Amino acid sequence: MMRTYIPKYLDKEVYKRVLSVARSYEDNKRRIKSIEFDRIYSTPDCTVHGSGISKPVQSVTEQIEKHTALLRKRIAAVERALAVFPDHEQRFIMQNVCGSTPMIYCDTLNCERTCQAIRHDFLITLASELGEIL
Repeated sequence: MMRTYIPKYLDKEVYKRVLSVARSYEDNKRRIKSIEFDRIYSTPDCTVHGSGISKPVQSVTEQIEKHTALLRKRIAAVERALAVFPDHEQRFIMQNVCGSTPMIYCDTLNCERTCQAIRHDFLITLASELGEIL
């Protein structure tokens, strides 16, 4: 049975949000690419009513822009948090935290205790980058 390791100094809710951002890192990058691809290769379905594009189409475009900006912010926060760590620790973090691979199956030479410390430090750094903690 796997243990759930919640880092010290992180509230349970903050931990869940930060872990969710880390786990969705690769998906967020794919979503951004998909949205950009759709913008480039699709034509907008606009209904013209007298003076231009209808308000619902503008509203959808604004929502897509807001969502894209949020995804970019999250991606940038994960990348800034990763940049603090050396390459071998970054690989472990990408496998374990971002990729959901259990510690014992990660490609690392570190012991479980060291891996827990790396994971803890990354989540604290990411929480700080996201503004969840000061």
